[in-house]
This record gives sequence, structure tokens and C-alpha cells, in this order.
Amino acid sequence: MRARAAAGENAPVLLSCEWSPKDPSVLAAAGTDALARVWTVSRAATSSESDFDAHDSHHVNGVNRPFLSLVDNATPRSATVSQIAWNSVGSAIAVAIDNEGKTSVQVRGTDGSQLGKFD
Repeated sequence: MRARAAAGENAPVLLSCEWSPKDPSVLAAAGTDALARVWTVSRAATSSESDFDAHDSHHVNGVNRPFLSLVDNATPRSATVSQIAWNSVGSAIAVAIDNEGKTSVQVRGTDGSQLGKFD
């Protein structure tokens, strides 16, 4: 049985997310429906920029679109991206994909290019 969104719509279910160790404004997410994306998230600005550095804010202001997809266009929506993990310097991210019982791990660069694949 597939998980459903609260509103009753078919929607991806988030299974994993991780901030980039290189750039704290970059967030990667993984989930059902072949969800494997990277976004750049901006921090909320304060009312007085001169008194407070906006980068010190702990509130998310928004997501800069579009997102970067970490799966091929050929990956079916029925696939589940069960896990993602950045390397220690934030230059690559591993993406674990399960599609009808077949699993693979793809290693992607920060631009989305495929650096390697393990079946």
C-alpha cells in the first residue's frame, strides 16, 4: 500500500533529506515517486540588516526554483529513492534507487551529472 498525501492526492513521500556539508543553503531530498532533488534554500532576512547578519538567521525564507533532479528522465515514477548521502566535502552525492526490486546507487556531481553507477 502506497502512502498518500494528507489531502488525499498522490504525492511523493519524503524519506530522506540532507544539507550539503559544503554549502548550508543546499538541501537534497529523496523519496517515493522517483523523488531525488536538490534545492538552494535562502535564509530569512531580519528587519535590521545592519544589526544582524541574515546568514545567522535560523528561519528559512524560501526555495529558489527550479530544483536540480538527481535521477535520469528514464527513471520511472514508480521508483523509490530510499536514501541520499553527500560525500564529506559536498562535491558529490550518492543516490540509492529501488525500482521493482532492482536496486542501484548512482553517484552524482553537484551539477547533476552522473559520476558513477553501481547495480
